[in-house]
Amino acid sequence: CLMSNCHDPVEGNVKRRKRRHVGQLDVTAPLAAVDYNKWMGAIDDIDRVRVLCSTRLRSPKWYFAIFFFLLDTSLNNAFTLFKIHNADSSLSQMHRRSWLAQLCKEMLEEGGICPDDVVDRPPVVTPSFSDNTDM
Repeated sequence: CLMSNCHDPVEGNVKRRKRRHVGQLDVTAPLAAVDYNKWMGAIDDIDRVRVLCSTRLRSPKWYFAIFFFLLDTSLNNAFTLFKIHNADSSLSQMHRRSWLAQLCKEMLEEGGICPDDVVDRPPVVTPSFSDNTDM
């Protein structure tokens, strides 16, 4: 069941598959269902991008999950607007991770923190026990 306050109660056609039937059938459905089917792939893309490049941190606090979801969604929307605004320039080829790194650098500079002063995390060193002959 779909409820919508932005669609008129007009019917449209959607494609459905039925068992033991080859191909798809046209079925009448409310306009809200037609729009949902038209745009549902975009939601899947947004979820995929959020999983691949997320700002989420593990926390026992429930409100952190909401905050990081909203942050990821806002960053995704900002990147989409950036790509649309710069469609004619070479910046339209920028990847999301590069854009996020550039955004962080510019925000640090705006806040008076030089990004060169920020120390990266030290590399993770795994101990090698094969070199130790004392054991």
